[in-house]
Amino acid sequence: MEHKNIILLICFTSIIFLTAHTRCVAQNVSDSSKLHVLAIDSTKYDSINLAKYVTIDSIRYVSPNLEFNLSDSLFFKRIETLNTELFRSRMEFIADSSYITTYNYSKNTIPKFDESVYRHRFEELDASTPIKLEYNNIVRKYIDRYTLNGKTYTEKLLGLTTYYFPIIEEILIKYNLPLELKYLSIIESGLNPNVTSSMGAKGLWQFMPSTGKLYGLESTSYIDGRLDIIKSTEAACLHLKDLYDIYGDWILALAAYNSGVGNVNKAINRSGGKRNYWQIYTYLPDETRNYVPAFSALSYVCTYHSEHNLRPQIPQFTFFDVDTVIVNKVISFNQISEEIGTSVQDLELLNPEYIKDVVPGSKDHPCRIVLPANDAVAFAVKHQKKETKKKKENNSTTNLQSDSSSTDSDGEQFYIVKKGDNLSTIAKKNHTTVKKIMEASNLKSDKLKIGQKLKLR
Repeated sequence: MEHKNIILLICFTSIIFLTAHTRCVAQNVSDSSKLHVLAIDSTKYDSINLAKYVTIDSIRYVSPNLEFNLSDSLFFKRIETLNTELFRSRMEFIADSSYITTYNYSKNTIPKFDESVYRHRFEELDASTPIKLEYNNIVRKYIDRYTLNGKTYTEKLLGLTTYYFPIIEEILIKYNLPLELKYLSIIESGLNPNVTSSMGAKGLWQFMPSTGKLYGLESTSYIDGRLDIIKSTEAACLHLKDLYDIYGDWILALAAYNSGVGNVNKAINRSGGKRNYWQIYTYLPDETRNYVPAFSALSYVCTYHSEHNLRPQIPQFTFFDVDTVIVNKVISFNQISEEIGTSVQDLELLNPEYIKDVVPGSKDHPCRIVLPANDAVAFAVKHQKKETKKKKENNSTTNLQSDSSSTDSDGEQFYIVKKGDNLSTIAKKNHTTVKKIMEASNLKSDKLKIGQKLKLR
């Protein structure tokens, strides 16, 4: 009995000690208002061991049930797939040698920040958008993934935003939607409009054929509307507006964008009617559990990338390097390439929606072509010259007709035969028929003489 009392006393003392230690750590974290940066030099960004540089002890977990293993995450496997797609894509990247980070880090420095810094930054992010951005252990793991092991991938993503985000932002403004929704395109496709999921979803916003049609993304033998950057972004805005109207909450709308309204509604019902993402988290599909934390992490990384010494790798084309021309005729990429010298590869990169490398333009349905800025000017000038030449030829033909045709005092129309004329061309020019000309002129054969006077009707 006495022995048991001693054991209980030891256990009780240990609990008090651990509780006091935990409070001490929490107090130190909350009182810390200074920026703590640990600079680590390394040239092997992709082989960094997260466990070596990331301290988890001071992270405030939302719930024990919300822990997960990054290596087992289906979502990260999908991210890795997009990563591979990005590196295999035809886009070329150039390091921005003039880029200076916030703290003027050396190239190989990997900063590390105190937890209080992350919390403060998320408070600022959350205050700047109607989308509720919360910081917790899961979001932190994604931040580490993007800023440490995935550094090379993230720097390329940051570069790609210089091409895609100005387009997306303009459309978000048009629909009066939060600008931060642009980060969803990174989660969906890694800013690669040519990505196709295992389920058949395509494009920057990963639309399935049925959902795409619902929002006006039509497909033909020559065009896949889901790959059209402008049209698919318009469709994504309409879809997100509909989802927000259902839930009145942007985070739940994002979850529904990923897994569908049905799965989110099931999670709400299973949670007892709760309508907070983190409260229904454990009832959502695996991929959706990671979808929103990844979105929050990307919102942070894209805003504070300079603080993490992430240097954007600029692609060969940014938004300001291209221009748009409209064509009202069918033209192939090979023809465009021959005319102005733009490579077919670049045309495919800038115009992914034309799946057969053919632009099916017509007068009733003109088509848009994105070209390098200088080539767009050359293309426009060349086609303007063609149009001008065509008009001159038409005017010349009209003048020729008026010079060769005349009307006498009785109102009868005559035509003087010129070199190269025959009855067929004369009839066509004067909107009549060979039979009528022969009858009106009493011709016995179709042989004509230069200077011969023909009655047209």
